[in-house]
Amino acid sequence: MGSLLDTLTKKKRRESAGSDTAARFDFQKNWALCEMLRRHGDGIEYLVAFEFHDDVLFFTPESTPDSVEFVQVKTSKSPKARTISSLTNATASGSILAKLATNTKLVAPPIAVRLVLVSNTPFEFSDVGIAGSAIAEPHRAKLIKGLTKEFPGTEEETLQKLHFLIANLPIDEMDTFVKGKAVELFEKRFGINFTQNAMSWLRLIQGEIRRKNNYPDDKITNVKDLLDNKCIGRTLIEETLNDVEKQHRPPPDLSAIRSELQKGGWALPSLIKFDKAVARAVADKSDPSNTECQRLVDSIAAYFASVDIESAALPSLLDALYAHLLNEKKLPPPYQDKPFVCALGALIYHEKL
Repeated sequence: MGSLLDTLTKKKRRESAGSDTAARFDFQKNWALCEMLRRHGDGIEYLVAFEFHDDVLFFTPESTPDSVEFVQVKTSKSPKARTISSLTNATASGSILAKLATNTKLVAPPIAVRLVLVSNTPFEFSDVGIAGSAIAEPHRAKLIKGLTKEFPGTEEETLQKLHFLIANLPIDEMDTFVKGKAVELFEKRFGINFTQNAMSWLRLIQGEIRRKNNYPDDKITNVKDLLDNKCIGRTLIEETLNDVEKQHRPPPDLSAIRSELQKGGWALPSLIKFDKAVARAVADKSDPSNTECQRLVDSIAAYFASVDIESAALPSLLDALYAHLLNEKKLPPPYQDKPFVCALGALIYHEKL
């Protein structure tokens, strides 16, 4: 691993407020995750460090990186545009931009450096992402004036490295948005009709990010410490996706069961819903971390053990199964729709015969 990472492990880290608010903390991690998913889907190399010198660092390429993006993620409850004054207003520890720009002192050429400020609200000089060098007058002059107070003589150079991004991650619907991005990656990776469990995989990656984010950066003394405890790269994400693909078992052939349901009087709309539910039932049933589905599987198996499934008509058996579980209040909230329960029941019926 190259000298850029080694250099950063030897530099003193700036004190950070860390997880000062749960909302900001979650937004920061989710924005980084969405950016990782975007880059992964686009085939871009990346290595990400969390809460190390700054909120998030993106290195490129993953192996022996020669460029780094220092990223600060800012959130505001107000929809008002973020002003230049708010970015350059110096506090005891320096202004927002000063804290970001100080990172340039950590590394030297030929390492390429980008300073990225991510905001959930627009900036007064742009309502879209923009490079610092592209900011038009009079905002450009105002920004340089603010930088001059803390970086005299290097304000133009600093401006060239600055990039301002507006996150399209909604604070009130972060979970839904991130799940959607995970599904997009799975569609690109496995095809639009994928049956792998994207949510189980997402929980795994989010847990790993949480662990890396929370690891004390003052314990990092060398590159191995950094990679093991603060970083996630493209290789790891790809390995987890490969594991998902290897562990995925295609759904069994339920054509005979479907034919039996059709003969038993199931209408076409019910059969279509059943077909759609089978893929989800296979994915959720094969996910050992999905405890709600595992409990439902146990309840279905227990019911089948209490009746003569070999002599029972399948359509009536599945109808009775759903009625029984509903009456016994054994259907957890995610699995209260009848097509899913019947699909899961059909899978267990297929295994037992």
